[in-house]
Amino acid sequence: MKVLIVGASGFVGSGVTRHLADTHEVLGLARSEESADRIASLGAEPVRGSVDDLDGLLGHAAAADATVFVPQLLQDLEHTTVSALLRSYAGTGKTFVFTSGTGVLGQRTFGEWSEDTFAEDDEFVTSKYLVQRRHTELVTRAASQNGVRAVVVRPPAIWGDGFHPFVGDILTSVDKTGSACYIGRGLNLYTHVSLDDLAELYRLVLDRGVAGALYHAAGGELNNRTLAECVARVHGVQTRSVSIEEAFEIWGKFTPLVTLGVSSRSRSPRSRRELGWSPQRTDVAQAILDGELNGKRRS
Repeated sequence: MKVLIVGASGFVGSGVTRHLADTHEVLGLARSEESADRIASLGAEPVRGSVDDLDGLLGHAAAADATVFVPQLLQDLEHTTVSALLRSYAGTGKTFVFTSGTGVLGQRTFGEWSEDTFAEDDEFVTSKYLVQRRHTELVTRAASQNGVRAVVVRPPAIWGDGFHPFVGDILTSVDKTGSACYIGRGLNLYTHVSLDDLAELYRLVLDRGVAGALYHAAGGELNNRTLAECVARVHGVQTRSVSIEEAFEIWGKFTPLVTLGVSSRSRSPRSRRELGWSPQRTDVAQAILDGELNGKRRS
């Protein structure tokens, strides 16, 4: 299969590109020479273009058997671009994979535990910050009725290649306060997955994903207080609980309201049942303690 990957040089896209290049002919959309070089180093063929050049993007998509859309853009631009790609694939039977995220499931608990956890097709109240992304999910799945093998992948927090977004945030608190901070009691959970395990899910989706399906990628859970304790142990600092007001001072408003102050727990029965997906790396705490995750994305 000839697969176009939009966002191929980014953190998630590079992992997916590297993995898929072993089994498919992969084209990676590159908006710069630096991106093109990065994509070539991953074993894929760079093609010049960007989401800002919709006609060029549609041309590259037309030359491929499948398009995997990885980047998370400003939601209006994301929706416009995905909708145009889906229209261009109407009636072709080609494959389109949209990457969402379990942020749409997020419940603001400010450090409290929640028992709520969601499988792929469970009902939920969408986070008010991500209503448009949820709409894009629904539009993508509905495109299966228009002759597109359209699928949504909804990953949780993704770690790998030295990076975990929450570790990065906790290290920011170390830089600013001298302590590894968490909000409230730090009992809230945000499901995570390793980048390699997520990339394997994309391969399985391309090979046997069902049109109109949505697939989760749950690869473990660790509450934020324990994450902070692991970071503190590695960096020789103390942990500290902060109020939501102090959290705003440390991280601004977005991070406490959308990630660190949120519970977002997911399960992936459909991915396991239909695709045979099974995550291999589920111990993110050990990865932190081993010094594998420093919170910085590798370019």
